[in-house]
Amino acid sequence: MVLDIQKENPKFIFLKLIMKSKKISSNAKFLTMISVLAQERLLGAALGTALTGIVVFEQRKRIYESISDYQSQLAFQSQIKEPIFGKKSRSEFALLWNKAVDQIFVPVIESISSLRW
Repeated sequence: MVLDIQKENPKFIFLKLIMKSKKISSNAKFLTMISVLAQERLLGAALGTALTGIVVFEQRKRIYESISDYQSQLAFQSQIKEPIFGKKSRSEFALLWNKAVDQIFVPVIESISSLRW
């Protein structure tokens, strides 16, 4: 079990020690090494897929919430019947209406009062 540590990559020294202790052939060492790399790649792909899925899910959730908020606001606004004129406008309109009626009917009122009705 003597290893030349200076030539070996420190990351794989532990793996080689385990393989030598189990008396694994050199072909099995290579296959084991490939499987470790494949496992790392699969783990990276799975984590990337999960992160992408979470991001897409959150974005869709926010989009659907904004659409439902907008639709509920529209429904709420359609239920509330706002007056055509505000309070100030209505009082001004009433004053103008009364002045117009007075100006129109003043001659009629004067003629009726002259008859002493």
